Amino acid sequence: MRVSALGMTYITTRAPTTRLMKGCSPHYHETLGLTDSVDTKLIVPTKRPLREYKEDLQELAASIREKGLIEPIIVRPIGGMFEVVAGTRRFEACKRLRWSRVPCIIRNISDKDAFEMSLTENIQRKTMNAVEEAMAFERYVKMKGWGGESALAKKIGKSQEYVAQRLSLLSLPKMVKQRIIRRQINPSAAVEIARVHDPQAQVALSDRVAEERLPITVVRQAVHSIKSGSPWQVAVESSQAGMSGLPGSLLSDVPFAQDSPEPDFFEIRAGQKDHGQPEFEQLDNGVLILKLALARLSTLVDNVSEESDVWEMLAEKRFLIHEMIDSLIKTKVKLNRRLGTTVSDVAASP
Repeated sequence: MRVSALGMTYITTRAPTTRLMKGCSPHYHETLGLTDSVDTKLIVPTKRPLREYKEDLQELAASIREKGLIEPIIVRPIGGMFEVVAGTRRFEACKRLRWSRVPCIIRNISDKDAFEMSLTENIQRKTMNAVEEAMAFERYVKMKGWGGESALAKKIGKSQEYVAQRLSLLSLPKMVKQRIIRRQINPSAAVEIARVHDPQAQVALSDRVAEERLPITVVRQAVHSIKSGSPWQVAVESSQAGMSGLPGSLLSDVPFAQDSPEPDFFEIRAGQKDHGQPEFEQLDNGVLILKLALARLSTLVDNVSEESDVWEMLAEKRFLIHEMIDSLIKTKVKLNRRLGTTVSDVAASP
């Protein structure tokens, strides 16, 4: 089904596969909202980034230039703009290529759903270091209070133990966390060091681990010695001496806890609506279409002289779209009250 608004065509989730965006996984259209090509001037990065993007995007930009954007970025309407939910690196690479428009999937979702979607994508793509993951988990569980460790684990497709171990890294001294970020200490060894409650011992042991690349078995033995009050340096030396005759493959680090199987990102339907109430979804789609039309029309109005008769006409139409959006939102609120259900993501009028 195609819906036109002010001469612009949109593809709904019910569109046949042949009409879907070229190169786009069907999961996008099955689980997400509308697809469209959005003006880059209308897209803004998230105000709550999960990580710092310091890496060079040259390789990614070159790939996009050659093959196109295989996976559109996911955005949500915020006022008259669109905030990136997932795909910040892809968006920055497209900007570097000076693209004027970017293929987007538009979802009308809450802060919580947007955070879950962004966090899930970053974890599945393994783009975050262990400390960044821990900070994101803390924000979800403690700062925002969106759910406990078990609830978060289900959302991101990991075990509760995985979440708890990542959170334990936040108790480490700053120097140790910096070593984790620089990948001088792997997460498994860091989790073991976090079991020690003496900050000085944590720093000293992390120094030894980073300098000598101690295997996880030796780190565990050292931690056991510290907790029992024995000299951990002796334990490290004796453990290394006892393992010196073993094949090198046995000295490699083994993760302390096996990660749970990683499901496909788009099979995790963050913010999935109740399909028993299709009216809500239809109203949401209507609001999304009108908001996108409003954003584009506002850009056009801003580029027309206020002294022009055309400006007055366009400004009037922009006001009418505002009223249409308000009307749909009010209809959704009334429907919500009539059905006696709770809808948390009723969008505010721009």
